[in-house]
Amino acid sequence: MLDLHPATAGAASARFTLHYLEDTAVLFDAAAQRLYELNATAAYIWTYLEQRVPASVIVGNLCATFGFPREAAETHVRSVLASRQRLSVVAAPLAGAEPARTAAAAPVRGPWQSALTLRLLDQTVHLRCGPSMPGGELARAFSLLRTDAGNGDAIAFDLTCRGDRFQLRVDGAVTDRCWRADQVLPMVKARMVEVVLARSGDLFAVHAAAVGRGRSCVLIPGPSGSGKSTLAAALSADGFRLLGDDTVVLARESLAARPMALPICLKDGSWRLLAPRYPELEFLGINVRGDGKRARYLLPPKRDRARSRRVTAIVFPCRTASLEGGLVPLAKPEALTRLMGGLCPLGAELDARTVERFVRWIEEIDCRELRYGTLDEGVDRIGELCR
Repeated sequence: MLDLHPATAGAASARFTLHYLEDTAVLFDAAAQRLYELNATAAYIWTYLEQRVPASVIVGNLCATFGFPREAAETHVRSVLASRQRLSVVAAPLAGAEPARTAAAAPVRGPWQSALTLRLLDQTVHLRCGPSMPGGELARAFSLLRTDAGNGDAIAFDLTCRGDRFQLRVDGAVTDRCWRADQVLPMVKARMVEVVLARSGDLFAVHAAAVGRGRSCVLIPGPSGSGKSTLAAALSADGFRLLGDDTVVLARESLAARPMALPICLKDGSWRLLAPRYPELEFLGINVRGDGKRARYLLPPKRDRARSRRVTAIVFPCRTASLEGGLVPLAKPEALTRLMGGLCPLGAELDARTVERFVRWIEEIDCRELRYGTLDEGVDRIGELCR
């Protein structure tokens, strides 16, 4: 039987809201703090279910309005009912960074070989390195974060060597260990970003790079291996200001992209491509990330400190030799669906009003897919977009 029980409908109505964007919709689950994309048919069915319309009536409406065969209409309604009822009993937070696994806190004693005070977003980090730590490499990698501010309320990062392994403590609790000196920098950077984001009051962290020039700011989302860091490094060499190469934070009130002055993580496949722009790259140390991939950490060209910028374009990179190059316009629902794959809420819980503001935000942004065969071509196309 397809009819939805009224009690289930009422419980769901207080929890879910729909936010429309062209011919699709974003479903916001307030309890689980999750966003889902619904196509036009699913959104149509969901709206009727929210109004406690019997499923048999919805089936009839689908047949009369859209010309669905009755069997197909029943299948669509049954699928949405199953999804809705499944979501109504699940309340897991949106997947983000894994919480730090900590051992019991204990006093950390020196002697300390070096100490750095860093500022990332709105958090101060005091990083102390014991003997045998790569303190000079860490100082170089985080030089753009250096601050003279006091560290009374700083997050304490302490690096020490225990036997044959390196150990990181955050506020006295062990969070990470590694067994080689070339694993330390990636370990510290990853944990620093995770801890700072967890304490951030901003709206979202996006798995993306971001660059700015003039009044333009381009967000470049993509999964690992999509080339966004390589493209961001090349754009930075071409005069763009770098706001981030892997993680970009969107401010809660303005949804502006906030700068994170971290070194650019470049995996070995990009070194040859970037060598003409960064001759110094071949002399940088090679580090091994937690996933086993080799990387060098490059500082972007020194310019004035980047400021928060309003995002004017979202560009999804697609390096290909088989498709005609250029900036291909994307429908806003398609862009939103792609963006949501790398979106993590931060700080205070999301509410329906904030989600609606986010959907309207992307509605006003120029969304493209960048198809390019060479790095020069990719840089040129984004340069044209930011004239």
